[in-house]
Amino acid sequence: MRAGDVDAILCGLEAARSLKADGFEILESPRARDFAMLGYLRTENPDLPYTTAKPSGLLVRKALALAVDRNAIWQQVLGGVGEAMGAFQPMYSRSVEYDAARYPVVPFDPDQAIKLLSEAGYANGFGIDIYSFVGSSPEQPMVDEALAGYWEAVGLKPRILTMDFPAFRQIWVRQKEPDGAAAFNYVGGSRIGSSYRALLSSEGFFSNQKVPEIDAMLDKLDEQTTIEAYAEKAREILDWQYQNYMSFGYATVPATIALRQGIPGWNIGKLYTQFRYEHNCATCTLP
Repeated sequence: MRAGDVDAILCGLEAARSLKADGFEILESPRARDFAMLGYLRTENPDLPYTTAKPSGLLVRKALALAVDRNAIWQQVLGGVGEAMGAFQPMYSRSVEYDAARYPVVPFDPDQAIKLLSEAGYANGFGIDIYSFVGSSPEQPMVDEALAGYWEAVGLKPRILTMDFPAFRQIWVRQKEPDGAAAFNYVGGSRIGSSYRALLSSEGFFSNQKVPEIDAMLDKLDEQTTIEAYAEKAREILDWQYQNYMSFGYATVPATIALRQGIPGWNIGKLYTQFRYEHNCATCTLP
Protein backbone atom coordinates (compact mmCIF):
# COMPACT_ATOMS: atom_id res chain seq x y z
CA MET A 1 0.00 0.00 0.00
CA ARG A 2 2.69 2.50 1.01
CA ALA A 3 4.71 1.58 -2.09
CA GLY A 4 1.69 2.23 -4.31
CA ASP A 5 1.52 -1.35 -5.58
CA VAL A 6 -2.13 -1.89 -4.64
CA ASP A 7 -5.20 0.35 -4.79
CA ALA A 8 -7.08 -0.84 -1.72
CA ILE A 9 -6.61 -3.22 1.20
CA LEU A 10 -8.78 -4.50 4.02
CA CYS A 11 -6.73 -3.66 7.10
CA GLY A 12 -6.85 -3.93 10.85
CA LEU A 13 -7.78 -1.10 13.18
CA GLU A 14 -4.20 -0.22 14.16
CA ALA A 15 -3.03 -0.24 10.56
CA ALA A 16 -5.99 1.94 9.57
CA ARG A 17 -5.07 4.54 12.18
CA SER A 18 -1.44 4.57 11.04
CA LEU A 19 -2.33 4.84 7.36
CA LYS A 20 -4.88 7.58 8.02
CA ALA A 21 -2.24 9.60 9.92
CA ASP A 22 -0.01 9.30 6.84
CA GLY A 23 -2.68 10.72 4.56
CA PHE A 24 -4.33 7.62 3.17
CA GLU A 25 -8.11 7.60 2.87
CA ILE A 26 -9.87 5.11 5.14
CA LEU A 27 -13.35 3.84 4.34
CA GLU A 28 -15.46 2.21 7.00
CA SER A 29 -18.45 -0.09 6.73
CA PRO A 30 -20.11 0.21 10.18
CA ARG A 31 -21.00 -2.92 12.13
CA ALA A 32 -19.46 -5.10 9.46
CA ARG A 33 -17.42 -7.51 11.60
CA ASP A 34 -18.79 -9.38 14.61
CA PHE A 35 -16.25 -10.78 17.10
CA ALA A 36 -17.52 -13.76 19.07
CA MET A 37 -16.34 -16.65 21.20
CA LEU A 38 -18.23 -18.83 18.78
CA GLY A 39 -18.30 -22.04 20.76
CA TYR A 40 -16.86 -25.13 22.36
CA LEU A 41 -16.03 -28.24 20.37
CA ARG A 42 -17.90 -31.54 20.85
CA THR A 43 -20.32 -30.25 23.49
CA GLU A 44 -22.30 -33.50 23.38
CA ASN A 45 -19.33 -35.43 24.83
CA PRO A 46 -20.25 -36.25 28.47
CA ASP A 47 -16.58 -36.43 29.45
CA LEU A 48 -15.91 -32.75 28.65
CA PRO A 49 -16.40 -30.12 31.40
CA TYR A 50 -18.77 -27.94 29.37
CA THR A 51 -20.90 -30.83 28.08
CA THR A 52 -24.60 -30.38 27.36
CA ALA A 53 -25.14 -33.97 28.55
CA LYS A 54 -24.86 -33.09 32.27
CA PRO A 55 -26.25 -30.25 34.44
CA SER A 56 -22.73 -29.43 35.58
CA GLY A 57 -21.86 -28.45 32.02
CA LEU A 58 -24.14 -25.42 32.22
CA LEU A 59 -22.35 -24.26 35.38
CA VAL A 60 -19.02 -24.53 33.58
CA ARG A 61 -20.20 -22.69 30.46
CA LYS A 62 -21.65 -19.90 32.60
CA ALA A 63 -18.40 -19.68 34.56
CA LEU A 64 -16.37 -19.40 31.35
CA ALA A 65 -18.60 -16.55 30.20
CA LEU A 66 -18.52 -14.67 33.52
CA ALA A 67 -14.72 -14.96 33.66
CA VAL A 68 -14.21 -12.73 30.61
CA ASP A 69 -14.39 -8.92 30.61
CA ARG A 70 -15.83 -8.37 27.12
CA ASN A 71 -16.02 -4.60 27.53
CA ALA A 72 -12.30 -4.44 28.34
CA ILE A 73 -11.48 -6.50 25.24
CA TRP A 74 -13.67 -4.24 23.15
CA GLN A 75 -12.06 -1.08 24.52
CA GLN A 76 -8.43 -2.15 24.78
CA VAL A 77 -7.99 -4.74 22.03
CA LEU A 78 -10.58 -3.61 19.50
CA GLY A 79 -10.08 0.11 20.07
CA GLY A 80 -13.55 0.84 21.41
CA VAL A 81 -14.98 1.39 17.94
CA GLY A 82 -18.36 0.01 16.97
CA GLU A 83 -20.26 -1.34 19.95
CA ALA A 84 -20.00 -4.09 22.53
CA MET A 85 -22.49 -6.87 21.96
CA GLY A 86 -23.89 -9.88 23.74
CA ALA A 87 -24.45 -11.74 20.50
CA PHE A 88 -23.45 -15.34 20.12
CA GLN A 89 -23.57 -18.03 17.52
CA PRO A 90 -24.92 -17.60 14.99
CA MET A 91 -26.52 -14.18 15.42
CA TYR A 92 -25.21 -11.28 13.38
CA SER A 93 -25.71 -7.73 14.50
CA ARG A 94 -27.44 -6.80 11.23
CA SER A 95 -29.76 -9.80 11.02
CA VAL A 96 -33.48 -9.17 11.27
CA GLU A 97 -33.77 -11.09 14.55
CA TYR A 98 -30.96 -9.19 16.29
CA ASP A 99 -32.10 -7.43 19.47
CA ALA A 100 -29.31 -5.87 21.53
CA ALA A 101 -31.60 -5.21 24.50
CA ARG A 102 -32.75 -8.84 24.57
CA TYR A 103 -29.20 -10.19 24.60
CA PRO A 104 -27.03 -7.87 26.74
CA VAL A 105 -23.34 -8.40 27.35
CA VAL A 106 -22.83 -10.95 30.14
CA PRO A 107 -21.33 -9.18 33.18
CA PHE A 108 -17.73 -9.70 34.21
CA ASP A 109 -17.73 -11.60 37.52
CA PRO A 110 -14.58 -13.71 38.05
CA ASP A 111 -15.43 -14.47 41.70
CA GLN A 112 -18.74 -16.00 40.66
CA ALA A 113 -16.95 -17.87 37.88
CA ILE A 114 -14.59 -19.47 40.40
CA LYS A 115 -17.55 -20.41 42.60
CA LEU A 116 -19.43 -22.03 39.72
CA LEU A 117 -16.37 -24.01 38.63
CA SER A 118 -16.04 -25.33 42.17
CA GLU A 119 -19.73 -26.28 42.28
CA ALA A 120 -19.31 -28.13 38.99
CA GLY A 121 -16.41 -30.15 40.41
CA TYR A 122 -13.55 -28.17 38.87
CA ALA A 123 -12.15 -26.26 41.83
CA ASN A 124 -8.66 -26.87 40.43
CA GLY A 125 -9.68 -25.88 36.93
CA PHE A 126 -9.04 -27.92 33.80
CA GLY A 127 -7.05 -27.67 30.61
CA ILE A 128 -8.65 -26.12 27.56
CA ASP A 129 -7.19 -25.46 24.11
CA ILE A 130 -7.96 -22.22 22.28
CA TYR A 131 -7.61 -22.55 18.53
CA SER A 132 -6.12 -19.30 17.22
CA PHE A 133 -6.12 -18.26 13.58
CA VAL A 134 -6.52 -15.12 11.52
CA GLY A 135 -9.84 -14.98 9.72
CA SER A 136 -11.21 -11.66 8.51
CA SER A 137 -9.43 -9.58 11.17
CA PRO A 138 -5.77 -9.31 12.21
CA GLU A 139 -6.93 -8.51 15.78
CA GLN A 140 -8.27 -12.01 16.29
CA PRO A 141 -5.07 -13.51 17.81
CA MET A 142 -4.97 -10.64 20.33
CA VAL A 143 -8.55 -11.46 21.37
CA ASP A 144 -7.46 -15.10 21.74
CA GLU A 145 -4.63 -14.06 24.06
CA ALA A 146 -6.98 -11.92 26.15
CA LEU A 147 -9.45 -14.80 26.44
CA ALA A 148 -6.68 -17.12 27.61
CA GLY A 149 -5.58 -14.61 30.24
CA TYR A 150 -9.06 -14.22 31.69
CA TRP A 151 -9.61 -17.98 31.84
CA GLU A 152 -6.22 -18.53 33.45
CA ALA A 153 -7.14 -15.96 36.13
CA VAL A 154 -10.04 -18.15 37.33
CA GLY A 155 -7.94 -21.30 37.53
CA LEU A 156 -8.18 -22.80 34.07
CA LYS A 157 -5.15 -23.99 32.14
CA PRO A 158 -5.63 -22.59 28.63
CA ARG A 159 -3.27 -23.41 25.79
CA ILE A 160 -3.28 -21.38 22.57
CA LEU A 161 -2.85 -23.47 19.43
CA THR A 162 -1.89 -21.25 16.48
CA MET A 163 -2.71 -22.41 12.96
CA ASP A 164 -4.16 -21.14 9.72
CA PHE A 165 -7.91 -21.23 9.20
CA PRO A 166 -7.97 -24.09 6.63
CA ALA A 167 -6.27 -26.33 9.19
CA PHE A 168 -8.75 -25.38 11.90
CA ARG A 169 -11.69 -25.77 9.51
CA GLN A 170 -10.94 -29.47 9.19
CA ILE A 171 -11.13 -29.84 12.97
CA TRP A 172 -14.32 -27.76 13.17
CA VAL A 173 -16.11 -29.68 10.43
CA ARG A 174 -15.05 -33.18 11.42
CA GLN A 175 -15.71 -32.70 15.16
CA LYS A 176 -13.52 -35.73 15.96
CA GLU A 177 -10.69 -33.95 17.72
CA PRO A 178 -9.33 -32.85 20.08
CA ASP A 179 -9.92 -35.37 22.83
CA GLY A 180 -10.04 -32.67 25.52
CA ALA A 181 -11.82 -29.37 26.01
CA ALA A 182 -11.38 -26.81 23.24
CA ALA A 183 -12.86 -23.48 22.18
CA PHE A 184 -12.37 -20.87 19.50
CA ASN A 185 -13.03 -17.23 18.74
CA TYR A 186 -14.34 -16.26 15.34
CA VAL A 187 -14.78 -13.04 13.40
CA GLY A 188 -17.77 -13.18 11.11
CA GLY A 189 -18.94 -10.66 8.58
CA SER A 190 -22.30 -9.24 9.63
CA ARG A 191 -24.02 -10.68 6.59
CA ILE A 192 -25.68 -13.76 5.20
CA GLY A 193 -23.04 -16.26 6.11
CA SER A 194 -24.63 -19.50 7.14
CA SER A 195 -27.91 -20.97 8.17
CA TYR A 196 -29.04 -21.88 11.64
CA ARG A 197 -29.14 -25.52 10.59
CA ALA A 198 -25.53 -25.50 9.47
CA LEU A 199 -24.36 -24.08 12.80
CA LEU A 200 -26.80 -25.49 15.36
CA SER A 201 -28.53 -28.69 14.25
CA SER A 202 -27.31 -32.10 15.35
CA GLU A 203 -26.34 -32.85 11.75
CA GLY A 204 -25.15 -29.34 10.87
CA PHE A 205 -21.99 -29.02 8.80
CA PHE A 206 -20.39 -26.59 11.27
CA SER A 207 -22.41 -27.51 14.36
CA ASN A 208 -20.67 -27.84 17.73
CA GLN A 209 -23.73 -29.33 19.44
CA LYS A 210 -26.33 -32.09 19.38
CA VAL A 211 -29.38 -30.77 21.23
CA PRO A 212 -32.82 -32.31 20.52
CA GLU A 213 -34.63 -29.16 21.73
CA ILE A 214 -32.78 -27.07 19.16
CA ASP A 215 -33.51 -29.57 16.38
CA ALA A 216 -37.24 -29.27 17.17
CA MET A 217 -37.01 -25.46 17.17
CA LEU A 218 -35.28 -25.55 13.78
CA ASP A 219 -38.14 -27.61 12.36
CA LYS A 220 -40.58 -24.95 13.60
CA LEU A 221 -38.40 -22.22 12.12
CA ASP A 222 -38.63 -23.83 8.69
CA GLU A 223 -42.43 -23.69 8.84
CA GLN A 224 -42.64 -19.91 9.13
CA THR A 225 -43.95 -17.94 6.13
CA THR A 226 -43.48 -14.31 7.23
CA ILE A 227 -40.45 -12.34 8.30
CA GLU A 228 -42.11 -11.43 11.61
CA ALA A 229 -42.89 -15.04 12.48
CA TYR A 230 -39.45 -16.13 11.34
CA ALA A 231 -37.74 -13.53 13.54
CA GLU A 232 -39.70 -14.57 16.62
CA LYS A 233 -38.96 -18.28 16.14
CA ALA A 234 -35.31 -17.44 15.51
CA ARG A 235 -35.20 -15.52 18.78
CA GLU A 236 -36.52 -18.58 20.61
CA ILE A 237 -33.47 -20.45 19.36
CA LEU A 238 -31.21 -17.57 20.30
CA ASP A 239 -32.84 -17.40 23.75
CA TRP A 240 -31.85 -21.01 24.37
CA GLN A 241 -28.32 -20.46 23.14
CA TYR A 242 -27.97 -17.34 25.28
CA GLN A 243 -29.51 -18.77 28.45
CA ASN A 244 -27.37 -21.89 28.17
CA TYR A 245 -24.14 -19.95 27.56
CA MET A 246 -23.24 -21.85 24.41
CA SER A 247 -21.07 -18.93 23.25
CA PHE A 248 -20.79 -15.17 23.65
CA GLY A 249 -19.97 -11.99 21.75
CA TYR A 250 -17.35 -9.28 22.21
CA ALA A 251 -18.20 -6.44 19.83
CA THR A 252 -19.29 -5.51 16.36
CA VAL A 253 -16.73 -3.25 14.71
CA PRO A 254 -16.30 -1.55 11.31
CA ALA A 255 -14.52 -3.12 8.40
CA THR A 256 -11.73 -0.71 7.48
CA ILE A 257 -10.46 -0.34 3.92
CA ALA A 258 -7.46 1.81 3.04
CA LEU A 259 -7.22 3.45 -0.38
CA ARG A 260 -4.02 4.26 -2.26
CA GLN A 261 -3.12 7.95 -2.26
CA GLY A 262 -4.34 9.69 -5.39
CA ILE A 263 -6.97 7.12 -6.29
CA PRO A 264 -10.02 8.95 -7.75
CA GLY A 265 -12.48 7.53 -5.26
CA TRP A 266 -14.43 4.39 -4.66
CA ASN A 267 -17.97 3.68 -3.57
CA ILE A 268 -17.73 1.09 -0.82
CA GLY A 269 -21.30 0.05 -1.61
CA LYS A 270 -23.77 -1.57 0.73
CA LEU A 271 -23.68 -4.99 2.33
CA TYR A 272 -26.75 -7.15 1.86
CA THR A 273 -27.10 -8.22 5.46
CA GLN A 274 -30.73 -8.19 6.42
CA PHE A 275 -31.73 -11.80 5.95
CA ARG A 276 -30.33 -15.32 6.11
CA TYR A 277 -30.62 -18.22 3.73
CA GLU A 278 -33.78 -19.38 5.49
CA HIS A 279 -35.50 -16.13 4.57
CA ASN A 280 -35.46 -17.17 0.93
CA CYS A 281 -37.85 -19.94 1.93
CA ALA A 282 -39.73 -17.92 4.51
CA THR A 283 -40.67 -15.20 2.03
CA CYS A 284 -41.25 -17.17 -1.15
CA THR A 285 -44.71 -17.82 -2.57
CA LEU A 286 -45.40 -21.53 -2.73
CA PRO A 287 -47.82 -23.02 -5.29
